[in-house]
Amino acid sequence: MRLFNMAADLRVLSFASKLAPCTVAMEACCGAHYLHRFWPNEGTMSPEYVRPCVKAQKNDDRDAEAIRISRRTSDDAVVEFKSEAQLDV
Repeated sequence: MRLFNMAADLRVLSFASKLAPCTVAMEACCGAHYLHRFWPNEGTMSPEYVRPCVKAQKNDDRDAEAIRISRRTSDDAVVEFKSEAQLDV
């Protein structure tokens, strides 16, 4: 299982390294905090701000659209990244 996760991490980081400078918006989760160690970005969105933007039943596409909308409309929704020590607590 861990090998699969490592492969997925490498694919995401490889993809991200090829992007031109841009704004990356992610919903706050342990995975987002982990990726931030290798791929710094502006911050993640608090789920409380993303949820009202989901227009119908929850799925990945609608979540992505809601994150995009909430990132454009609210600067207050950004969550500070946690260090490895903070995540271990």
